[in-house]
Amino acid sequence: MKILHKTENLLTLRLRPVRVWILGGLFAAAGFSVVAIFAQLTTFTCTRIEPTNCKLVRSGLLASKPKEFSLNMLQGAKVEESSNDSHGNSTYRVVILTSNGEVPFTSYFNSDDSKKETIVSHITNFISNPKITSLTEKQDDRLWMYLIGGIFVTGGLITLLARVVTCVFDKTLDTLTIKQQGLLGTKFIEHRLSEIEDVLVEKSTTNHSSNYRITIVLVSGDRLPLTSL
Repeated sequence: MKILHKTENLLTLRLRPVRVWILGGLFAAAGFSVVAIFAQLTTFTCTRIEPTNCKLVRSGLLASKPKEFSLNMLQGAKVEESSNDSHGNSTYRVVILTSNGEVPFTSYFNSDDSKKETIVSHITNFISNPKITSLTEKQDDRLWMYLIGGIFVTGGLITLLARVVTCVFDKTLDTLTIKQQGLLGTKFIEHRLSEIEDVLVEKSTTNHSSNYRITIVLVSGDRLPLTSL
């Protein structure tokens, strides 16, 4: 907390939770990024009816242009594996094989390999069976990405609601005034200085990281945290 004013009879302190706001902003930005990058509906279609072609479309907040190529360029598909996870876990994506090279079905990998094997099987079956006139394969990752991104955004926005706290200790009036200002309004808390029994620095430790807050203990036993842990 920063000392704004200090005299023999008056002490004014203020806390601006800048670090908390920055953390909240980063959480919210991460949530929006998850939705923008990974919340996609990918559709791959092929037809043997003129004009014979294949089209790959990724639909999302950052929608890419459809990729289209001739049906005779389609050679197959495979499941590509990535093992970059620090715990050794693998992630997967479908890759379409064409005479011009490989075309990733999605721009990212995820953990569900069984559905991707099914997509590869359908594409392989379509190529080998001329009687199948059309093919449509979809991968919809929007729901889970909206949920994950929404959790991050909600957590970030809640953190951004952290209040500016101003404490005024006035010996002349025998008062402690706590003013909490935030996006949801302003709140005042008042007590007599004679009601204060102690002032503590409380510690909370999680995942080898420690956080602290100032708490005023009243004679009644009530506690007034001035800051968040």
